[in-house]
Amino acid sequence: MADGEGRNSVWLAAQGCRVAAWDASAVALAKARQLDHGTGGPRLVENLYTPQMLQDAFAGWDIPVLRSYEAHLAEGAAHAGPSALIDLIARRPG
Repeated sequence: MADGEGRNSVWLAAQGCRVAAWDASAVALAKARQLDHGTGGPRLVENLYTPQMLQDAFAGWDIPVLRSYEAHLAEGAAHAGPSALIDLIARRPG
């Protein structure tokens, strides 16, 4: 999963999932290495992914699911409330 600073991957791993995270942003990767991995999404709008960004990042891949929506999350005290979400399933070609 493309995961920027790693918050989503850390949460999924804490739920018992086996996670492989990826991100093309060198800035996000540097932040991930320094982050204490608390939960919560980006505080700045410019740090949010858009469906177009993900579609561009996975150009040439099969993308059966790519949808954005808003939902109320309850994933712990620091990761609760209204959230902008994007579901992405991408399959590597070949």
